[in-house]
Amino acid sequence: MKLSLIFAILISCLTVFGQGDQSEYLEAKRLFREGQYREARSAFSSLSDSPLFGPYASFYLGLSAYRSGSLSEAQDMWRQILIKHPSWDQNTEVLYWLAYSSFESGSFRQGIRFSEELATTAKSNDLSDPLIEQFILPLETARIDRLQSDFPQNDKLASLLAERLLADRTDSEAASRLNDLVRQYEFDLESLASSTLPTIKKEEYKVGVVLPFMFESLANPIPVVKNTLVMELFQGMQLAAQELMSRGINIKLLPYDTKRSEDVSRQLTSLKEFQRLDLIVGPLFPGPSKVISAFSKERQINMINPISSNEEILGDNKFSFLFKPSYITSALALAEHAKKTIKDSVSLVYYSPNSRDSLTAALYKEKIEKAGFTIVDFRSLDNLQVKQLADSLVMQHEEYFHKRDADSLLLLPGRHIKTRRYTSLDKKYNSKVWESLQDTIPENDLEMIPFAVEDEDQDTVVYYEMTFDIPKDSIGHIMMSTRSNGMVNAITSAVEARNDSTQILGYGDWLKFKIFSYDQWERLNLKWVYPEFIPNKEDRYQQVYDSLMNTYHRFPSEYQFLGYEITTYVGEMLDRYGKYFQNGFFQEGHWSGGLMSGARYMTRNDNQVVPIVKFENTLLKAVRTNESSTDE
Repeated sequence: MKLSLIFAILISCLTVFGQGDQSEYLEAKRLFREGQYREARSAFSSLSDSPLFGPYASFYLGLSAYRSGSLSEAQDMWRQILIKHPSWDQNTEVLYWLAYSSFESGSFRQGIRFSEELATTAKSNDLSDPLIEQFILPLETARIDRLQSDFPQNDKLASLLAERLLADRTDSEAASRLNDLVRQYEFDLESLASSTLPTIKKEEYKVGVVLPFMFESLANPIPVVKNTLVMELFQGMQLAAQELMSRGINIKLLPYDTKRSEDVSRQLTSLKEFQRLDLIVGPLFPGPSKVISAFSKERQINMINPISSNEEILGDNKFSFLFKPSYITSALALAEHAKKTIKDSVSLVYYSPNSRDSLTAALYKEKIEKAGFTIVDFRSLDNLQVKQLADSLVMQHEEYFHKRDADSLLLLPGRHIKTRRYTSLDKKYNSKVWESLQDTIPENDLEMIPFAVEDEDQDTVVYYEMTFDIPKDSIGHIMMSTRSNGMVNAITSAVEARNDSTQILGYGDWLKFKIFSYDQWERLNLKWVYPEFIPNKEDRYQQVYDSLMNTYHRFPSEYQFLGYEITTYVGEMLDRYGKYFQNGFFQEGHWSGGLMSGARYMTRNDNQVVPIVKFENTLLKAVRTNESSTDE
C-alpha cells in the first residue's frame, strides 16, 4: 500500500477540517516531504490529539521518527494508534509499517506477528506474504526452520522453508524435514519445485562414460585385464543401450578414460565433444570426480556415479547424483526397519574406526534411540577389542541348583543340567566353592540341600548348568557398521554360539566374505542393506542373463548387471523427461523397470530405494525395498 493513498484521503477530507489544524497539518506535510524529519516530528506532535487530524498526524509522526532513525519511538507511536483508534480504516497501513520496520531491524519474530495481524485486518495475504518473502527468504535455512517451528500456523513460512529445502538436494536432513512439511501442509511438490531447468528433448542423447579404462594399446592389454570391474560395467551398459535402441530410445555411449588422473580428467573437459554431452556416468575415483563435478556444475550437465555410496562426492553440485543409496540413507533405512521389526529394545551398535562407519553408526543410534531403543554399548572396535567383545558374548559361569530344582529342570526341553562329584579332598582344596555351596543350605531342611551324601567318604554330587554371563535372549539386536571381515566373523560366530534370538544387522558387503555358508546366514537370521540385490528368480533376470552370456561368452557378473541397470534407468528417464531428467522425479516416483529394486529420488540426489535382504530357503529375499514397502 502506498502513501499516496493516504494523501488522497487526506485531501478529500480537508474541506471539513478546521482552518487552524489544516494549516499546521499542511506545513507538517511540507516538512516531511522535504526530508526535514526532526521539524516534521515536532509539527505532527502538536496535532496528535486533534479530533480530525489525530490518527493521520500520529501516523506521520511515527514515520518521521522512523526516517530519523528512532525505531522504538516510531513503533510506539504506531502501537498507540492501534490502541486509541482501533477502528481507523487505515490501520492496515499502520500494521504494514510495524511489520516492515520490525523485519528491517532484524526482529523477525515480531515482524511475523505483525504481518499475521496485518493479514487478519486486511482479510488478505496480499500485503503480508511479500513482506515475509522479502525478509525471510534471504536467511539461512536453519534460521528459517526455527522461525517456522515457532509459527507453525503460518503457511507462507512453511512454503518458503519447503522451497529452500527443495533447492538443497544434497542434504539428507533437509530431505527428511521437507517430507515432514509435505505431509503436514499437503504441499504439491511438483508445483512447489517449479524447476527453472528447461525441458530439452532430443532424438539422440550423448552419454559420456567417464571411467578409468586404463587402456594404452592392444600391444599392452595387462592394465585392461586387471581392470575387469570397469570393463564389465561398460559391457552391461552397451547391452542396455542396444536394447533401448530397439525400443526407439537412442543412447550413444561415448567412453572417456580418466586413467585415475586429475590432469587427464581436466584435459577431457576441454574437448568440444565433451562439453556437448547430455549426461556423464562416472567417474569412480576422488581426483577425477572432483574435476568432473566442477565441470558438471559449471556447464549444468548431469552426472551420475554408478558405484559409490559416498554422499560427500555430491558436494554442492545439484547436477550430481548417486545411482546407489548413500551410506547415510542406508543407515536410516536400516534403523527404520529395526524400529518396525525388532521388539526387544536392548541393542548393541559397533563400528570400524573410520569416518564413514562412525557417521552411519551414529545416525543409526540416534534414530533408534528416538524410537525407544536402549543402546547399552556403542563404540568403535579395533582387532583386540573385537576379540574381547566376542569372548564376553560367549563367556559362561556355573549356576548351581538344589537337587529338587535340578530334577524339575531336567524335564524341560533344552535344559542341560550337569553334575560334579566332590570328594573330601576336593573340599579341602576347593574350600571357597564349598563354602559358597554351604551358604545356600537352609538349616534343618535336608530336601533343600544341594548335594547328596553318596558313601562313607561323604563324596558330594553338585547340580549345575553352564549359563552365559550375558543372559540368553537379553540382546534384541546387534548392528555392525563395518566392512571388516574380522569383526563380522568374530561377533557373528559368538552370536551363533549363543544360539539365542539376537538379530544381526549389517551391509551386503558381508556376502563377499567366504566365512559362513548360506544356511548359517539363514539360521542366524542376518539382514543386510544390499543395493545390488537382484531377485534372480524373475523372468527379466533370466532374459538379461542369457543376453550377457550369449554376447560375452562368460558367466555374467554383478558389474555387468549394474551397468545394464543404470543405463536402462537413465535411458528411460532421458526419453521421458529430457536432458534434465530430474524435472520428472516427482512424476516418476518409484521407477521399477529394471532388474534390481529400482530407483526413487524425489528431493534427493542419492537413490532412496534401499533393499534389505535375508536368506530364506538358501535364497536371498528382500524384506524391504523402499519407503513404501511393508517391513516384515
